[in-house]
Amino acid sequence: MEAVGYPLSALRKLAISEHRSLALWGLGVGAIAALVGIAPMLFGEAGQKPGTSFAWLLVALVALSLFWTWLAVSLSLRTSRLSTLRDE
Repeated sequence: MEAVGYPLSALRKLAISEHRSLALWGLGVGAIAALVGIAPMLFGEAGQKPGTSFAWLLVALVALSLFWTWLAVSLSLRTSRLSTLRDE
C-alpha cells in the first residue's frame, strides 16, 4: 500500500486498528466461551465461585493484547520499504 501512495503513518494506524479489532474480537469470543464453561459453577450451589480473578484476568489479557499488537506493528513498520521494493 505504501507503493501506491499511502504514507507510513497511515499504514501504522491501519495495521494497529485492524490487529486491535481482531484481538478484541478474539478475546470477546473467548470470554463468552469461558463464561459458558463456568456457568454451572456460577449458578450452582456446589464449589467455590470465581471471584474478581476472572475479571482481572480478562483485563490483563486485553491490556497485554493491545501492548503486543502495538509492539508488533511498531517493529514491523518502523521504516519505509519503498527502497526494497525498488531494488526488486
